[in-house]
Amino acid sequence: MPTEQDSLILSVFPPEITQKVFRHCLLPQYGPAGPPRPLSHRWSPSPREAPLLFTQICRQWRDICLNAPDLWTSIDFDENQSIEYLLTSLSRAGNGVPLSLRIRASDSTAALVMDMVIPSVHRWQRIHLILPAAELVRLHMHHFPILEQLTLCVFEKESRMTKPTVIQNGPLLSYADARTFPTLHFAGSLHLLTRLRLHALDTSQTMATLRQCPNLLDLTCDYRDPYPYSFLLEPPEPLELPSLCLLKVTDHRMLPFLATPNLERLHLQYTSRNENVMGIPRDALGSFLTRSGCDLLFLSINTKEMPYSWLMADRLRPANSVRHLSVTVADSGDFMSLMSDISLPSVLPRLVHLEVRDPAAVLNMTMEQYDAMLKMLPMRRKHTALEKVELFFGRRSVGGPRTPHVAVMQELRRLAEEKGLQVRITARNRLTSPYVDVRLFDNFDGNALEYTYIPTFEA
Repeated sequence: MPTEQDSLILSVFPPEITQKVFRHCLLPQYGPAGPPRPLSHRWSPSPREAPLLFTQICRQWRDICLNAPDLWTSIDFDENQSIEYLLTSLSRAGNGVPLSLRIRASDSTAALVMDMVIPSVHRWQRIHLILPAAELVRLHMHHFPILEQLTLCVFEKESRMTKPTVIQNGPLLSYADARTFPTLHFAGSLHLLTRLRLHALDTSQTMATLRQCPNLLDLTCDYRDPYPYSFLLEPPEPLELPSLCLLKVTDHRMLPFLATPNLERLHLQYTSRNENVMGIPRDALGSFLTRSGCDLLFLSINTKEMPYSWLMADRLRPANSVRHLSVTVADSGDFMSLMSDISLPSVLPRLVHLEVRDPAAVLNMTMEQYDAMLKMLPMRRKHTALEKVELFFGRRSVGGPRTPHVAVMQELRRLAEEKGLQVRITARNRLTSPYVDVRLFDNFDGNALEYTYIPTFEA
C-alpha cells in the first residue's frame, strides 16, 4: 500500500514519469504484455490493486491515473455491473491504445454491450468474450489488425447452430480458443498462430483451418461428429504440422489426417464405445505414430467410454519412445488389463513414469488389483528403467479411504528401499466438499509418507 511519503516523493516528478512508475506497478494480467486472465479470476479490478489503488491516495495521483489511458486498457465486465461502468472504462482507455477485453453477458445485456465495443475492434489486442452465439456472430468479416489472443465462448450451451463466423484478418493472432463456438472460421494465413483450440464440426473445414496455421505448437481439437462420406471414400493426404509439439484430441478420428514429426505430447480422450468409428481403422494410433516418426515422450489416454482393451497392447508398441504414460481408466477391467500389458517388456520399453487415474471412483482398489500392480512392478523393473508409479483413485465413502492391506504396504516399502522405486498412491474422497485427498503411500520426495492428508481446493 503506498504511503504518504511515497506520494510526496513522486510529487516532485513530472506526471509523465509518475505514469511510467504506475505502469510498472500493474499486475501481469492488467499490463499490456500480460497473459489472458482465466475464468476463475474476478471480473473487476480490485480497489486494493493498481490502477484503482492509485486513485485513492491523493487528488494529484488520481488526476495522473485518470489521464493515463494505457493504465486502463484491460477491461472486465459482466452483467452484474452497470452499463455505466463499461462506458466509464472505455472512456478512460481513450481512443488510441490497444484494448484487452473480458466480457460476459447474457441475452438481456449482450446486444447493448456489443453495440458499445464493436466500434473498437481495430484496437482489440486480447479478447475473451462469453456471449450468446447470436452476438458472437456479429464479429463476422471484421478486421482485427492487432489482435493477439482470442477466446470466444457461448454463454450457455445452445442446440441450434449459428451461421459461420469468419475472422477476416488477424495477422498477429498467436492464440485462439473457440471450443464452444464451432462455427468460427479464419480467412487468410495465420503464420503467428501457435496455440489453437477448436471444436470441429466438419472435418474438411478443420483441415482447411489447420492448413492456414503452419507454425502451430499446441493444438486441441474437440471432435464429436461424424466424417462426411467423401472423406471416407477419398481420404485426403495427411497434413504435416512440422512444429506441433502438443496435440489433444477427443479420440483417434483426427489421427489418420495428420503427420507430426516433432510431436512430444499426445492426449487422447475416447468418448465413444463404437470400435469402428465411421470406418476409421483400429490401428489409427499406431499408424499415426509410425507415419509421423516422432520422438513421443508423453502419452495420455482417457478411456472414458472406450474399452481399454481396444487400445492395448499391440497398438502401443509403435510408441516405443514414450517415457511417461498416463491412463485414465473407465472400470476395474481396464486397470487389470493395463497392469498385464505394462508387464510386457515389448510395450513402451523406455517407460520411466506410469500414471493411472480413476477420478470418477469406478475402482474399488481391491486386494486383487493391488496384487496385479505389485506383480507388474518387479517384472517391469527387470527389463526397463521404470522409476515412478502414480495411482490416483476416487472414493465415495463416509469414513474416508482405507489403507491398503498390510502385505501391500510391506511390499511397497521393500520396492522403495531395495529397488529405489518411487510410488505415490492418492485417494480422493468425493463425498466431501471440497474434496479431501489422502496420500496412502508416497516416497516421491525421498521420505516415505503413509496416510497423509493433502489440502485441495478443487470442488
